[in-house]
Amino acid sequence: MKTYIVIATNEEKLLLDQIIPNHYKYELIVTGVGGLNVYEKLKDLKKSSRIINLGYAGSNYGKIGDIYQVKGVQLFHPNCKFESPTYELTTTGDFKKVYCFTSSDFVINAGFLKKKAVFDMELAFICAMGFKEVISYKVVSDNLNVSQYEETVGKKE
Repeated sequence: MKTYIVIATNEEKLLLDQIIPNHYKYELIVTGVGGLNVYEKLKDLKKSSRIINLGYAGSNYGKIGDIYQVKGVQLFHPNCKFESPTYELTTTGDFKKVYCFTSSDFVINAGFLKKKAVFDMELAFICAMGFKEVISYKVVSDNLNVSQYEETVGKKE
């Protein structure tokens, strides 16, 4: 089974050594932010592939710099009343486990959500594409605050 490391931005390359020390033996794919970019970059990969996703994520409880392994993901759409499928992910190792919610926008409020979680913009779309195995690590970049995110990743847009 071929393994790919999938990240959204070049800034996330800085996380590789910290989370996946042997990352040089896998092909790296930088998708760009969001579901459409994920689809465009991954659509031609074999579904039998293993995907290791890592990247920054907001959190409604974690401290900036905390690293989590994602145990399940679903879309985050607080203005809709339907339930999205939950995708269960492969987990291994000693990282704390957490659920991830994928949004199409930067999440700045999740006070109504009862689960402790992280929020990204790609993972549910990766899982929905049907890859055989998906493993994901998220590093808290902010507590649902755009300025914290920009400061953490050193990016000003």
